Amino acid sequence: MTLDQFHSTEKGVSAKPVFRSDQATVTSLQILQGELLREHVSKVRAWLLCVSGEVIYGSELGENLQLRAGEFQEIPPMIKHWVEGMQDSQLILVR
Repeated sequence: MTLDQFHSTEKGVSAKPVFRSDQATVTSLQILQGELLREHVSKVRAWLLCVSGEVIYGSELGENLQLRAGEFQEIPPMIKHWVEGMQDSQLILVR
């Protein structure tokens, strides 16, 4: 199975939980080119890994970081952030 099999190309942004334990949740994210995962806040520390494609991670801290396949970003709790698809992208979010 591949990550893109969790998602439809009909939605610009898609999130599907793929694993849960007492200590963590893993979510598969798909963000298509030109689409935006709108500004939001995570209540807990999180880790975002770009598996394929390219996205821009932005935050209220002034970050505007390009993430490509294999690159990741730690997301601190209670900080507004957003993610924009520069290419069709598959990501993994761990929180």
